[in-house]
Amino acid sequence: MLTLLRRCQVWAPQDLGTNDILIAGGRVAAVASSLPAAGWRGVTEIDCGGRVTVPGFVDGHTHFLGGGGSTGPHTRGPELNLTDFTRWGTTTAVGLLGADGLTRSLVGLLAKARALEDEGLSTYLFIGCYDVPPPTITGSLKLDVMLIEKALGAGEIAISDPRSSQPTVEELVRIAAETQVAGRLTGRGGVVNIHMGLGKAGLQPLIDAHARSDLPAGIFLPTHCNRTAALLDQTVAWALAGNPIDLTAHRVLPGNVWVPDAVAHLLSKGVPIDRISMSTDAGGVFPHLVDAHGKPAMAIWETRLLYDEFRDLIVRGMPIDVAVRIAATNPARHLRLHPRKGEIAVGSDADLLVLGPDWEIDKVLARGRLMVDGGNAIVKGVFEER
Repeated sequence: MLTLLRRCQVWAPQDLGTNDILIAGGRVAAVASSLPAAGWRGVTEIDCGGRVTVPGFVDGHTHFLGGGGSTGPHTRGPELNLTDFTRWGTTTAVGLLGADGLTRSLVGLLAKARALEDEGLSTYLFIGCYDVPPPTITGSLKLDVMLIEKALGAGEIAISDPRSSQPTVEELVRIAAETQVAGRLTGRGGVVNIHMGLGKAGLQPLIDAHARSDLPAGIFLPTHCNRTAALLDQTVAWALAGNPIDLTAHRVLPGNVWVPDAVAHLLSKGVPIDRISMSTDAGGVFPHLVDAHGKPAMAIWETRLLYDEFRDLIVRGMPIDVAVRIAATNPARHLRLHPRKGEIAVGSDADLLVLGPDWEIDKVLARGRLMVDGGNAIVKGVFEER
C-alpha cells in the first residue's frame, strides 16, 4: 500500500520547506517538492494543505502496563490504551516498571508492549524496576536484552529516593556494563534508564559511576531531571560532559520546574539542544498531593503531556525544530532508535504528525497507517471498541 501526503510543511526536525511525502511499506520512501501527479493506481493521497508536519513523538518513559501502588493496592494505576498515545501524537512508547516490581511483572510488560504494537503503536521496554539487582525474565540482564527484541536496556533504576534499594556506585557500574555489552552484541539499545528522586545525593551516584569506570558517555539516561531547580542545575555539568538528560512533562509536583522553563535554563547554560529530551511518565501514579480543601489527592500522569509541552515550547517562542528535537528526535537518539524513529527521512518509519493552524493535532500516522484524522482517533484498541 502506498500513501502520498501532499503539501506538507516538513520539519524533519530541520525545516525542509513544503514537500510531498511518499510512504511505502510503513516507511518514508520519498520526500520531494513535487512528486508525480495524482492518479497513480493503488495510491491513497492526502492533502495536508501546507500544514506543519513533524515526526511522531517518542515517549521514552511510560508505565503503559499501569504504574503506582507504592502507597497501597488502591493506588495501582490502570493499563493505558492505544488512543491514550496516538490521540496526542505519540507513535513510539517505551514501557517500564517502577516502584512495583512485585505485583507487576516483566512478562506482563512484554505482553502489553506486544498488544499495543499489534494495534499500531511502536513499543519497546526496559528490563527491571526501581530495584537492584533488577528483576529479569531469563535470570540474566544480558540475556534479556539480547533475546527480547523490544528490550532497550535496564530501568527504571531508582537512585536518590527512599523507595529505591539504595544501590551502590559499584552496582550501578555493573548494571551499565552488562547493558552496554548486550546492546553492542545486539546492535539495539544499551541504555540504563535512571529514576531521579528527591534525595540529597542527586546525580552524584552517576557522576561517581563514570569517575570510577571506563563507561562511555550516554549509557545512563537520568529522567525527572526537572524535579527541582537544584537537580536541574546539577544536570548542566552532566550534560556538558556529553551525557543526555530527560525532563518529565508534568506540572503538579511541588518544586517541579516546567519543561519550557527547564529547557530555557539549560540552553542559557550552554547545554547543547541534542542532549535534552522529555517524556511523560504516563500511567505513573503520585498519591501524595493535597486538593484545594486540604484532602489527600492522587495524580495519574497523562500521555497528552508530551504534546502539551511541545505546543507550549512553540507558543512561548522556541523554534519549531527545537520542540521537535526535544519531543521526537532526541529521545530517539538517546534510546538508539534514530534514524528509524524521530526523523522524517527516506528509510525512516512513517511516523508523522500533521498540525493545524493553532498547533492542534490534525492527523497522526504510525508506520504509515492513519490513526488520527481531523483530531479524532479513527483506529482504536481492541477493548476501546466496546
